[in-house]
Amino acid sequence: MIKNQFNKMFIIAIATTIFGQVYMNPFGTDFRISIGIVVLALLLVRFEDTPIFRTTLMTGFVVVVFRILLGVASGGVGLELLRVHFPAFFFYLTYGMLFKLLNIREAVKQPVLLVTYISITDVTANLVEALVRYEFNRSSVEVVFTSILFAGAIRGLIVLILNVLLLFYNVVLLKDENNHRIKEFLLLASKMRSGSFFLKKSMNDVEKAMSKSYYLYSKLTHRDNEAFSSEDIRLFREEILELTNEIHEVKKDNERIIAGLEKIIPADIHMDRIPLMEIIEILVENTDSLAVVQQKEIDIRTWIKDKKILVGDYYPLITILINLLSNSVDAVKRKGTIGITQIEDQDCLILDIMDTGEGIKNSKKNIVFSPGYSTKYDMKTGQMSSGVGLTHVKALVEDFYGGTIHLRENQPGNTVFRVAIKKDRLQGGQPYENLSD
Repeated sequence: MIKNQFNKMFIIAIATTIFGQVYMNPFGTDFRISIGIVVLALLLVRFEDTPIFRTTLMTGFVVVVFRILLGVASGGVGLELLRVHFPAFFFYLTYGMLFKLLNIREAVKQPVLLVTYISITDVTANLVEALVRYEFNRSSVEVVFTSILFAGAIRGLIVLILNVLLLFYNVVLLKDENNHRIKEFLLLASKMRSGSFFLKKSMNDVEKAMSKSYYLYSKLTHRDNEAFSSEDIRLFREEILELTNEIHEVKKDNERIIAGLEKIIPADIHMDRIPLMEIIEILVENTDSLAVVQQKEIDIRTWIKDKKILVGDYYPLITILINLLSNSVDAVKRKGTIGITQIEDQDCLILDIMDTGEGIKNSKKNIVFSPGYSTKYDMKTGQMSSGVGLTHVKALVEDFYGGTIHLRENQPGNTVFRVAIKKDRLQGGQPYENLSD
């Protein structure tokens, strides 16, 4: 903490010293009015955890030493340079005392008060330095005072303007960061929601397998079977019972995973309903990033007619579209187009996902939604994809939304998948979740 504080103090001192080299001599003497004081005031306001008085003392010391060293390098004499530049230290001494006394950091939210306090601090510190330098003996009081007053007011206004610009920049930056985090969160949450959905589906399948295995066990237990010896039947019963227990363990593991997922992303995290167009924009940005990673030039186009449609259960929809768009990126070789088109329909949201890739072989188009089908081959590892993407997509569309998905067009340069989902279900109706059939 102390080290970090010292680093900030040193940064302020160095920045003020450097910008202090942009100056003017209003009276034709060694008295300077520089832009460095604007930097000092601004940084003192922004770095709220830095001690004001110690920071201005360090700044005054660094400024004086720097100017002396610069003068020596130019052929000046050390003692003479000390006499010329040391009075500047009294400026920073006075500036720090008044900055702290007036509590200028608390005046940031009141523009008029901020300009007034900084101007008073600036003018007073300059007057102290002018007195130490005997400037009033060399120039008229009116000229000195007017110049110092004018410089103080101008520097106060500059500090205000720069502070407002920084605040505005921070707001814009924070908004962009928040939007970026929300997009990342939605993509992550959609994957986790889908994972939870498929675990539930898996549990249902496990339940069916348990019932069947136990049915066989019961049959072998209560029925005499002459085709098998009594020892064979005993072994069958034991193996089937063991299989039933193992399946039951899988089900319990799935239950634990689902409970963990639902704790991470509880059911009430929905940020109300999201406009469809906002979801599309997130997906376009994600797809564009994927294309860049794969070093492909892909033009992603959208034609959304009903831009105000609100989506309630958006996690599965995001997963569906991410999978289809990712497949489209993979299908395009080097350069191509991906399109997302909404087809007008009163009851359903109908989306066509099109790409100009090579298409799907006619011999394979009837099995594209079957588990294990894949066209993705990793040249580096020699492994095929697991081929579950479109299977999961079909399950989400049909089992979660009660909708439909099919391969509408299939030819080189024009592959189109069409997804249709009832609008009332999409906007927050009761889940279809036909997992028991």
